Amino acid sequence: MGWPKIHHTPEERELAAREYRAKYYKRHSTEINKKARIKRMHRASRTPKKAASVQHSRRYDTSAEFEVAVSNLIGPSLHSFTERLCQEYLATSNYASLNECTTTLGRLEKNLLDARMEHFQCGYHRNSYFLQAELDRVRTVSRAIEDMLCHAMEGNNVADLHSCGLLRYQSVPD
Repeated sequence: MGWPKIHHTPEERELAAREYRAKYYKRHSTEINKKARIKRMHRASRTPKKAASVQHSRRYDTSAEFEVAVSNLIGPSLHSFTERLCQEYLATSNYASLNECTTTLGRLEKNLLDARMEHFQCGYHRNSYFLQAELDRVRTVSRAIEDMLCHAMEGNNVADLHSCGLLRYQSVPD
């Protein structure tokens, strides 16, 4: 003998499925919305620009392009990117890659600031918020790498600081 039927009609089954989906969305809405926003931004960066609305399309793509550039440079995890740079420095004791990375991040930060101000002045506040989030990511990584670079240039033993967890990127949440 099997289990008794829970839903006797297709309408009851639909209603139960709808309730389950609503509960699931309520529990996971922040992750779902974050993934959807990233998908939209990546999709917007790939779509060709329309001739009729070049100004608006260009501004919208700029924030998506910055997000893609930051993701390509840093990757999904700020901590793993900085950890990889630290391990590279510890292996070679040459801080040229750290210096080059801070220069690249500084240029990206300047471009993000310029784009954010341009968006804010033109009234595209929504895009300026996305740009601010990317700017915060770049600043966090930049400060952590600058900290490591300062220790290296001052002659501090970065390996000891790393093993004790005293480097800035080790105390900053991802």
